[in-house]
Amino acid sequence: MNLYLRLIRLIFKSFGSPKISSLSTGKLRFRVWPHDLDINGHLTNARYLAFMDLGRTFFTVQTGFLKRILKNRWFPVANAVEITFIREIKPFTTFELHTRMVYWDEKYWYFEQRFLVGGRLHALAHVRGVFIEKGKVVLPQRLLDAVEPGLQSPELSTTIKRWKTLLDEKKQANTGQ
Repeated sequence: MNLYLRLIRLIFKSFGSPKISSLSTGKLRFRVWPHDLDINGHLTNARYLAFMDLGRTFFTVQTGFLKRILKNRWFPVANAVEITFIREIKPFTTFELHTRMVYWDEKYWYFEQRFLVGGRLHALAHVRGVFIEKGKVVLPQRLLDAVEPGLQSPELSTTIKRWKTLLDEKKQANTGQ
């Protein structure tokens, strides 16, 4: 239930939120409450992913994508996620979640999300996803051209390139190709 309350809070926050460029970093602040903890007494692994969903949702609001997404009834789908936990986030700690789009290709969006406490990195994640319309993938450039015409993807970083290769290898291993 607490994530729904956070989502409602995020919706209200979005009304006063300034618009940002698609290549900017969206920022949100959260506090770790007792219901966010695991048996080790720190932010549970699953909650990181839930916060990341909220971060990407807010990013779509800040960039102006949300209007287009709702108008066209496009549905976001996370295709792959990888996260590295660097330091724990303890109870009652306030942290910032930074979300930015780092790359897109002919099919997928790639996001980087950082969990920071006092400016110090505690977790780093990457998410690959698509938008779906009537069972088909919406090309990233189609959405971008509707919001920021002519915007081109940033250069493919070594990190994303390696991750894409790993994802392709996993897919091939799974399909026996």
